[in-house]
Amino acid sequence: MNALYHKHLVGLVGVVTKGYPLMIIMEYCEHGSLLSFLKKRTGFDALTPQQRAKVALDVASGMKYLTSLGVCARCLALYS
Repeated sequence: MNALYHKHLVGLVGVVTKGYPLMIIMEYCEHGSLLSFLKKRTGFDALTPQQRAKVALDVASGMKYLTSLGVCARCLALYS
């Protein structure tokens, strides 16, 4: 599981595949998802174009890393 470590990804702690329900155990994120953090803390509209670009590059960096490992990440959602 350490093979999936990247500074722009939420850490995967473990998985439970025996029994029901199946579970994924993820790193605790104090401020919730990136989307909720941006909405609650700063508001995406309040970010400068440079800050918006940094957020986008960080997300892309994490997704590129997963793709390089052959992992299909279906958890990325885009909101307008």
